[in-house]
Amino acid sequence: MFGLMGVGVALGSSEQFKQITFGLAVVFVTAVAYSLSVGADIFTSRLGHPYMTSTTLGIAGAFGIWIALFTTGKLLWKIPFGILGMIIVLLSGSRGSFIAAVLGCIVGSFVYRNRRMNLVIIVGLGILAGTIYIGNRVNFIAIDRLNSVDTTGRDIVWYNTLTVIQSQPWAGVGSYRLGKYLSPSINDCTTFVGFDGRSAECSNIVTRLGNPWQIAHNGVLHQLAETGFVGLMGLTALLGYALFNAALRGDRLILSILIGIIFASINDNTLIVPSPFFAELFWIAVGIAIKNGEVFAFADLLIGFISVIILSTPILYNLSTSSRYSVVKLMYINAPKHVRIGNKYTVVSKFYLMPGQYRVVLFSCSTYCINAGVTNFTALSNNSDMIFVSGNILNEKSQLIRLRLYNLKSSWDINPVAEKIWKVDVE
Repeated sequence: MFGLMGVGVALGSSEQFKQITFGLAVVFVTAVAYSLSVGADIFTSRLGHPYMTSTTLGIAGAFGIWIALFTTGKLLWKIPFGILGMIIVLLSGSRGSFIAAVLGCIVGSFVYRNRRMNLVIIVGLGILAGTIYIGNRVNFIAIDRLNSVDTTGRDIVWYNTLTVIQSQPWAGVGSYRLGKYLSPSINDCTTFVGFDGRSAECSNIVTRLGNPWQIAHNGVLHQLAETGFVGLMGLTALLGYALFNAALRGDRLILSILIGIIFASINDNTLIVPSPFFAELFWIAVGIAIKNGEVFAFADLLIGFISVIILSTPILYNLSTSSRYSVVKLMYINAPKHVRIGNKYTVVSKFYLMPGQYRVVLFSCSTYCINAGVTNFTALSNNSDMIFVSGNILNEKSQLIRLRLYNLKSSWDINPVAEKIWKVDVE
């Protein structure tokens, strides 16, 4: 990270980011070609890539837009490059990338007080809004996803991460070690999942690290879990110093990158290195921002604190809410009180509840909790079917099992619809 900041200091100017335009263009073309080559319909599924996730592609598109808008150069390449970036952001279906792109453009327009350029930004944002509206009307899956508030299972990951933070609040569990606590079984270590649903196995080195790809899907939660409050304070000071000096420089591209990527970390982890490319570019941008920077002042810390507060939105939301259990009754449960080491733990349950779609999640807890298994089901009447959920629990002699019932569509609220807790001994 500090090495990348040093690269930024050496480069000294955001104009140097134009050097990545060719590489980004190759990524854009490769993504579309790959998606079509594997038979994926880009109008009914999210854009794919051989070694990048849909979210990564969305962030690449955002960088394309920012570079096209906020660097010097001929319109002959900037206009098509910016349009291609917009298309990639939309086809990726990544909400974090979309928000990052929009906020970056807005921030850049405030810094770059040029009526013609600001008009271009307004027209571009209007095109994005119109495309989203049309996409929703014609059921364009990737674009329709941008309008969804479903957190796609992040509520479970946030709950897991909070239990890890509670177990190691001051210094954390160590950098790149959170994945071990979110998914502790070394047999579960995999890399990216392809269109066929399969994923490559991890190398021995990566396996020993323990699922380093597993992330908290929130910048503050991940930082707290791996480095504790001490590390979070350091990140707060660094972000504040970078943002303050970027504002003093008036560099529209640097501010767009910093603001956009920081906001994308609300529901993802875009600051962690190594990454496919975006975190590296972020820290290079930080290096450019702090070159010949002002002496650290109270304003820097205040800006950093505000940034962390924004990133803490999921945490603050849950602090402002309490457990609100619906009218749900556990009509039947078969849950062993003893289990042999290495055997899967299976729970059978039946609920009386309102008709709808739900998730039953099995948590195994000692000093922290892991997600041992998830089962989705639909209740057509007040009486659900028998629900089976199983998985590998922690190898702890004595532990608590939490059976939590959630709505199928996840939200920022990590509180369950209902919960049952009991003790299990591992023999």
